[in-house]
Parts: sequence; structure tokens; C-alpha cells
Amino acid sequence: PPRNHRAGWEAMGKQEREAVMAPLREPATFCIRSFEAAPPLLPMLRVEEAFLRARGFNVSFIDGALSNRTTADEPRTLWRFARHRWGETAVALGFEEVHVEGRPVAVSSRTVRARSYDLNEVLRQALR
Repeated sequence: PPRNHRAGWEAMGKQEREAVMAPLREPATFCIRSFEAAPPLLPMLRVEEAFLRARGFNVSFIDGALSNRTTADEPRTLWRFARHRWGETAVALGFEEVHVEGRPVAVSSRTVRARSYDLNEVLRQALR
């Protein structure tokens, strides 16, 4: 939760934290799978989305990050750990915070600006 509620999680009281997390007690009512795809992965995700929709699944891959605010212009760090097109990942945290024990090794990084969505608002919309 502190990763998703950075602005106020530590300041929230017990009841407020429980209220924010309450929707997660009923996971069968929704599914939000989150990962932040690097731009080179988006065309492959669009193909997968079409494949799943053609088979009747109600699925959407959204080009954007989950964070604590909704904006069209949020900086995201893209970390490259291999030379192939799958070797880049977008994370809001530092690379070393996600990948421990020195593996994989970050080859390079760059910052892009892209959409970001408030996790609380996404959950509210999904649970309507």
C-alpha cells in the first residue's frame, strides 16, 4: 500500500487504511492486473488484446502507469536490462528497489512522459 498511496498512506489512521483497502476483499468482482509496459511492448500487447477479445474476453491493456494521481504527462523511468525489445521495463521505483541481489543489471535508463492513473480512482470505477 505505501507504493500506491505515497501521498498519504503513512498519515492515514487504521480505519482510513481499512476503508481504502476494503474493495480488495472481494476480488471476484473485478480484476485489475497492473504492470507498466515499456513503449516497445505496446504493439505486442495490442495483438494480445485483439486475440483475447476475439475469444470473448472483456480485456483492455491501458498505456499508462498506476500512481497516486491522474495526469497525461507523468515522467516514467524506463530501465533497459537487455538489448532485445523485451529487455526494457517501466517502473515508478528505482531499478534496484525492484530487482534485488544485482540481477538483472541495468544497462541504461531514460525518462519518458506518459499517462498516469490514480489507483484509487481506477478501483472506484472498476467497482461501480
